[in-house]
Amino acid sequence: MRDNKLFTEVQIARDNFKKAVNDAYEKRESELKQASKDHVGDYLVKARNGIRAEYDKAVRKAGKEFSSAVDPIITEYEQKAKARLTNIKPELLNQIKAIEDLPISADELNVIGEKYSGDYWASQRLRMIALKNGIAKTDVNFQCEPDFATEMKVIEDLKTECTELLTEYDGSGELSHRNILTNRKLLRWEQRATNGLIDESEMPDSMLVDRAFTRIATQPDELARGQQIGTELKNIRESARTELIAKIADSRILGETALRFSGFGDELLQFRKENTSEKLESAKRALQTVSDALNERGSFAGAFALDDALHNEKNNPYFVPEVQKAAKSDEKIKQAAEAVDMKRNTNLSGTKAD
Repeated sequence: MRDNKLFTEVQIARDNFKKAVNDAYEKRESELKQASKDHVGDYLVKARNGIRAEYDKAVRKAGKEFSSAVDPIITEYEQKAKARLTNIKPELLNQIKAIEDLPISADELNVIGEKYSGDYWASQRLRMIALKNGIAKTDVNFQCEPDFATEMKVIEDLKTECTELLTEYDGSGELSHRNILTNRKLLRWEQRATNGLIDESEMPDSMLVDRAFTRIATQPDELARGQQIGTELKNIRESARTELIAKIADSRILGETALRFSGFGDELLQFRKENTSEKLESAKRALQTVSDALNERGSFAGAFALDDALHNEKNNPYFVPEVQKAAKSDEKIKQAAEAVDMKRNTNLSGTKAD
């Protein structure tokens, strides 16, 4: 796995370039203003031309210094990325191939990955195993070499923005210039280039569930679907697990054989018997009513709506977990939950210790 030297150096070079150009721009504007006071006619035109020429010279100098700092390190990065492709170890790859079709958990993959970490082609195979089993990037603890195509796309995007910086940034503070080669972009490129696994950590629970269910549904038979169900339930984020179970239990394409073969048969069949999907949807509808009250009528009305929903959903085991999950990302719901907690001595906000 690469370090972040490239992106750190680009950030430093960018800051130096922008400072130099900003200083040159401020100097130009100050001198132009003063020239307007000191000169008229042809003398003013000559003075202005000289001031602008000095500004252009300073910008070109800053641009050359930027390129001198950035171009060699980008070239070095590209060369190292390409060199990794020729380092092929057939015996190592055959060992990994032996486990490719087996269901693997994140913990198991991490143990295997520690042995083979640092090798590009081994990482490619391990990456495919991770994706096949629904293992998120955040659950991978071993060193996984970045995907070559991803790296090259990042380098292409980086070069494009470096060119835009040199050709468009003039120190004037134009709004459009503020989005060129930003820290956010550099960080995103760094994350993409240093690990090619799909990063599911920022995906909402609903998307994670859809992706997991798709992997299950596309398996060729009941036994394979059962294996995949087990894998997905082992690896999915805890906050999305109930929703995935409900989707599996409610699915008509997944028979009892698949559910039992997953290793979670009793739990899944109980969910199916209890009509879990309907209860989960009821909890979500009740929470949406609370959210609407908060947005349309304010915090007092929202807290009142939440208190009312708590009473109406008292026999629904999925309502409180849904509120607690929402409270982690929605400040309004968190405040309403805390108000109800104060009144009812509950833990809707999820802030009290068990």
